[in-house]
Amino acid sequence: MAKPLQKERENRSAEKKDLSFHPYNITPESAHTSILLLESAESEILCQTLRAITKFAAQEMQNRYVLFNLNAIKYILPHVEHSELNIRRFALKALAQLCQLPRGPEQVLDNSQNLRKIAFMLVKVEDVFVLEFASLVLSELTREPLGCEQLVSANILNSLCNRMKNSLDPDVQKNCLQTLSNLLEDPICASEVTKNQQFSWPSLLALMQSKYLAIQHAALKTVDQLICRYKDQNVQKTFRASTGVLDLCDILESYEFRDVHTQVLGVLRNYVETEENASHLYQSGCILRLLAYLEMALPAMKPHCLAVLTKMSFTANGRDALFQTGTDLVFCHQLLSSNSELLADAAMGVANMTKLLPAAVRMSDTNIIEALCAILGDDAAVWFYIRINALRALAELCLIIPKAAFSVIEPKTFAALRNINKKFKDTPIEAQRLAVQCYLNLQSYHVSTKAMLNGDFMAELLNILQRIDIRLKIMTCGVLSGLMNEDDIAKDLFTAKQGEQVVSENLHVEHIGLRTALCQLICASVTEDGADAYLELGTLH
Repeated sequence: MAKPLQKERENRSAEKKDLSFHPYNITPESAHTSILLLESAESEILCQTLRAITKFAAQEMQNRYVLFNLNAIKYILPHVEHSELNIRRFALKALAQLCQLPRGPEQVLDNSQNLRKIAFMLVKVEDVFVLEFASLVLSELTREPLGCEQLVSANILNSLCNRMKNSLDPDVQKNCLQTLSNLLEDPICASEVTKNQQFSWPSLLALMQSKYLAIQHAALKTVDQLICRYKDQNVQKTFRASTGVLDLCDILESYEFRDVHTQVLGVLRNYVETEENASHLYQSGCILRLLAYLEMALPAMKPHCLAVLTKMSFTANGRDALFQTGTDLVFCHQLLSSNSELLADAAMGVANMTKLLPAAVRMSDTNIIEALCAILGDDAAVWFYIRINALRALAELCLIIPKAAFSVIEPKTFAALRNINKKFKDTPIEAQRLAVQCYLNLQSYHVSTKAMLNGDFMAELLNILQRIDIRLKIMTCGVLSGLMNEDDIAKDLFTAKQGEQVVSENLHVEHIGLRTALCQLICASVTEDGADAYLELGTLH
């Protein structure tokens, strides 16, 4: 039994509990009744109810799901064009809140007239709150392809660009930017945007330097989407004719805008994808500005900056520009950096720059080979993509520069290269293949080929030939054949290390490419003693 005092307290709390319905103080339990009030003809009731719904929806996301599941969108939509301004404001705000749910837009887009109604508010209405919420609804509706299609059909791109450019309300600007970005995600709608006469770079580029971070992010994302339309010649030409790359560099040089530096560098990295854009970046003086930024940037920013320069090294025009600005030597210098995040791009830059002979010669005059081999020998460095890219650079350099090839066969550096296949259980197959590619490339020169003519190296190659990777086997056959063609000593070493037996065993592998390579190796390596060995092994059969 409850004690008398406890029972009295319970009675008092029961008396205080308010069980009456308050239409403008919504709870999950009373939401259904409040939604029904939206069918009222009384403006005061409509206004207060919509205001209460926006407050309820703002409290927590679960409340929005409650409203959505009660089909609230259907009851809110008729009021977005109400004659009373406050009702329109609250109806649009409530609609925007529900459209932020994953399945919210589909209900609105069910009837294309719904989007058109809201879209034309950007054209006709000047009320700042209506514009804010109408533009927010459009930014949510255009997350769906159907919403993009309906907005393009509404033909209000002029007004969208105008509001984005001239609105004094940053929320309206941000929402219009987001809508434009959504349209650019859709390939068909994107071409409609870029063909529109109202589309212009200056208004968009100006927003990249907005004092509002959210607008900066949205503007940079939109610029990035546009310049990634590489086949759209109109976009590419007009951007090159604009102040775009100069504006991006201005932002990099401003400490005030440091929060978007990563994003700016990402835009530039995408921009230099093509030959024309790489040339334009050089002609505009931006490579020197990027090199200056690389020197003074915070350690966290340096990898993003170097990535832009490395991306340029993939195109012929980019390599010419990098050579003219001495960036090939910057790549070499960065290989000695204590910032491990720079090593992969620096090595890739070196590998690519070797395709330009003057750059390859200039880089080989540095201590680049020692630096690359030091990276290869550093077990603390990850394979992907630091050591792999260092290996790529090494392979390219020793192919075309004799001095580099001779440096590679120095005992210390050659040991680092050979360890990749000696410790093959600890190395990825891609590294093993690249190391064998280095051996193939070293055979371009007599001096480096001679360094491989010893029993230890022959045993290493025959061990590689016994691994399961077919491509690795074929490449190794190429190295062995090259050695046999170079010197008869190699043939004797091959026989001394039971090379014939390894070849004979590999012939059992049913692979045309491998069998062809093995037959070429037999032709290159066979001697009288070797022929007897093949006969005894039953290779002819």
